Amino acid sequence: MTDNPSHPATRILIIDDDRKLCRLLKDYLEPLGYRVSAAHTGAEGLEKADQGHYDAVILDVMMPGMDGFEVLKMLRKRHDVPVLMLTSRGDETDRIVGLEMGAAPLELTPTEYDILDCMTRSAGQVLTRDRLLERDRLLEFVSGRDYDVYDRSIDVHVSSLRRKLNDDPRDPRFIRTVRSAGYLFLAPDGGSA
Repeated sequence: MTDNPSHPATRILIIDDDRKLCRLLKDYLEPLGYRVSAAHTGAEGLEKADQGHYDAVILDVMMPGMDGFEVLKMLRKRHDVPVLMLTSRGDETDRIVGLEMGAAPLELTPTEYDILDCMTRSAGQVLTRDRLLERDRLLEFVSGRDYDVYDRSIDVHVSSLRRKLNDDPRDPRFIRTVRSAGYLFLAPDGGSA
């Protein structure tokens, strides 16, 4: 993800009263090519969302004053941006309320997360199963075992990711299979790099 006219950087808005966490997320995401803005109150977050176009919002549930659910409710009236809810509580009620209000708390296994992380970092590039296996937590078990079994496990994990992302392999929005080569995570504009 480079910041050039053909592939503009993905813009992310973080709304969280924890300034240290906001800085940490910004320091982590910006070298990967994301443009990150932060707001530390619900009102400030809504104002920033109204003033700029964001590709995604990371929203804390537990904020003083206007909590994350209130912010999400108001955000949904104005924008159709994907929202990732952060919560330290993680109870079922929070998840249900967040989903009903239009958030998407996507649950991934550690292996699915590793594969998705590797793919998004290499958006627009074909990744072989070998390359994905290098990032997969299964790698530590492969030594001295039947590699083909683990090689095919990548296919199973990618299939599960597609299901969770509602990505149709016949008309992919995110993950395209490149025959005899591997997988391609589509760049933000829907194409390859």
